[in-house]
Amino acid sequence: MIAGKVRIWDLPTRLFHWALVLLVPALWATHALDQMDLHILLGEVMLGLILFRLIWGAIGSSTARFSQFVRGPVSVFRYLRGRAGAAFGHNPIGGWSVLAMLILLAVQVGLGLFASDEDNLYSGPLSRHVTEETSHILRDRHEMVFYILLGFIVFHVAAIYALAMGLANKTIELLRGNVKAVVTTEVAQEDLPPPPPPPDFKPPEVVAVAPEVTIDLAQAPPPATTTSITNTPPRPPAPVAVAPPPPPPPPPPPPATQTCPDGSVILATEVCPAPPPPPPPPPPAPERG
Repeated sequence: MIAGKVRIWDLPTRLFHWALVLLVPALWATHALDQMDLHILLGEVMLGLILFRLIWGAIGSSTARFSQFVRGPVSVFRYLRGRAGAAFGHNPIGGWSVLAMLILLAVQVGLGLFASDEDNLYSGPLSRHVTEETSHILRDRHEMVFYILLGFIVFHVAAIYALAMGLANKTIELLRGNVKAVVTTEVAQEDLPPPPPPPDFKPPEVVAVAPEVTIDLAQAPPPATTTSITNTPPRPPAPVAVAPPPPPPPPPPPPATQTCPDGSVILATEVCPAPPPPPPPPPPAPERG
């Protein structure tokens, strides 16, 4: 048997994934450090990545297509009940997690395109198409969605860690109500049967001389029951008596016969043939004249 590694996701999908890993903290850092020019530039790069992922989700490899891993609620329910087979790529829950991540990223980038700061010194590329008040409202929504996205990213990383450590299946079993319980029973040492002696064990010869003891039978305790363990070979099974076959049935008796007057032998149930008629008498001789 030859074991090897199989790549589940293609190179463009993996590059998109790790680009998100770098871009999300970079966007947060540029906003915190008030580097808004770089923040807007990285946001446009994020928009390009999202558009690429949407296109690649339609024409990419099998595991990158949305039709491969985005399943209906019936498939998700079957997966939670443990009735779905192994998935090559994202499982039904992981597929919806990817879709939710892309939607949150698209909403975050879309809000940033129309947002502007309080002094209108920095604004998104499309902020001129909305009023200043609307742009400020969208800026607040842009910040709020970021915290939602941050919580979802934490959940996503925790799910990946649970899958790596084998905790996901245990969590699903717990949600189903299936908990494995271990029941232990304490057994006293004297209640356990004695271990069998080794095959080459020979008990030592012990000679004991009992002193004279007078025992009152009325007050004597009942004799203790002792069990001796001997290493005797098993007895061969007793032979099983096999009954002889029944004798064959006797041959049928010969049929009864009778002898007819003409000397023929026929069955007793038959009738002898009638005797032939006597020959006619010869004609008389003509008289001579």
